[in-house]
Amino acid sequence: MTRLTINIDIHADTVCPWCYIGKRNLDRAIAQFRTAHPDVDFKLVWRPYLLYPNAEVSGYQKGAGIAAIFGPGARAIFSRLDVAGAEHGIEFRWEGTSGNSRASHRLILLAAERDAAAAAAASSCSLTSSASTTTTSAAKCCSSASTTTKPSSISGSNGTSSATGSRIQNAVIEAIFHGSFTMGEDASSPAFLASVATANGLFLTEAEALGWLSSSSSSPILSEIITTINTTGPDTATAATEKEKAELSSAVAVDAESARARLELGISAVPSYVVQGRYRVGGMQGVDVFLGVFEKLYELRERDRKRGEEEEGVGSTRQEGKRGVASAAVG
Repeated sequence: MTRLTINIDIHADTVCPWCYIGKRNLDRAIAQFRTAHPDVDFKLVWRPYLLYPNAEVSGYQKGAGIAAIFGPGARAIFSRLDVAGAEHGIEFRWEGTSGNSRASHRLILLAAERDAAAAAAASSCSLTSSASTTTTSAAKCCSSASTTTKPSSISGSNGTSSATGSRIQNAVIEAIFHGSFTMGEDASSPAFLASVATANGLFLTEAEALGWLSSSSSSPILSEIITTINTTGPDTATAATEKEKAELSSAVAVDAESARARLELGISAVPSYVVQGRYRVGGMQGVDVFLGVFEKLYELRERDRKRGEEEEGVGSTRQEGKRGVASAAVG
């Protein structure tokens, strides 16, 4: 039987506590659904969404920032977050600073690139293994492609996902959320992000990670490009030279993705999920909402499969009928 792959685009911001709870709900829903339907795979893609694109790095106190946004309703918001977090083993801490999340999204996009490279290597290994008459080279290849990330104290507990093809990205996102919301870390801090990147195998050393994170932060044209993207759309800004485009690509990609979500998809709040390119799930939804969407997709697949089998059966019956007529004519 052909496996069903459910694709989910997740639009989220790393400074959004509801996005952290939403992630845990989605992880639970996927685990439950795969237990009931082991013939289903999930492919997750985390899309950048900048809630505060003009914020400074480490520009505000977490608790005070939420209080300023929600005003008199802030106390109720904190209470709701604490209750929802407790259901997932998340003990929110509101002390410390936070700020512009652009660098964290760059890291998440890099993790997605590494996931894609690992998937391509694994696919190549599978072809090599099936075509090779000797297994030594194929075994070496597949062993290299399936190397797992070393567990880290930064990685959040109870935040694993059974989705395929996004292992590194999921680990990086969970580590950023866990560090920022439960350990007092700053999601905009290059030092914190470098530690996450190194712990999850994106770079060999924190110094290398810091160098990458700062590679475009001081560019004189970056702010102009980002302003244009966020004002007029994701496809309207160009760098002065091809070299500058290459250097700025990851930073610009974050704003381009965020602007596309707002201007083209109409997403005005996060978390927001697009399932199989056709179903929109908005806000911090519970496990049952995700399971309902997954069940609908599974039922559609089963309906199409049965229809295909019926059509194939009708075709076979017609062929047998033709053979019978031909035999009678010969007789």
